[in-house]
Amino acid sequence: ICEQTKSDLIEFLEVPEEKIVVIYQACHQSYYETWNESEKERVRTKFSLPEKFILNVGALEERKNTLVLVKAFSRIAKRFPDQDLVLVGRGKEYKNLLIETITSYSLTDRVHILDNVPTEDLPGLYQSCSLFAFPSLFEGFGIPIVEAMFSEAAVITSTGSCFPEAGGPAAMYINPQSVEDWAKGLS
Repeated sequence: ICEQTKSDLIEFLEVPEEKIVVIYQACHQSYYETWNESEKERVRTKFSLPEKFILNVGALEERKNTLVLVKAFSRIAKRFPDQDLVLVGRGKEYKNLLIETITSYSLTDRVHILDNVPTEDLPGLYQSCSLFAFPSLFEGFGIPIVEAMFSEAAVITSTGSCFPEAGGPAAMYINPQSVEDWAKGLS
């Protein structure tokens, strides 16, 4: 699905390069349609979200690196009181760590974790966000980046891996290990 996955197959599984053809994947066609303001408002109301928010979509697990995003948001939250952070995804131990961190930063009223979002509501969330932030460490392709771009959301994501292939020249790329860089990027 991307040159990065092709390289991984060659390196880790020793698959001969000539046996691999890269065919990029796209997102679901529901992301191709623009939602009107009342449809977006319906989704924000359904999930009790403010008008302005930074969005992250992905499983709440360590490789998705969401903890860096929460820490970075904690550094800018006071300067941007009208922006919240919305995390869409399921998780277990890592989700508990995120909740502990959110609580320790006194951000429980500013960081929303949504774990049962129907697929049909995702385009509305992407199209409603101020920014899509994806600090993942490793992906097969990074389909949430493509979904965000089809939704015309500004995208910041990680350097390395497959992220430049998914985001192209329109995304901003940040060191996924640097909370400080992510705070600057969110700003």
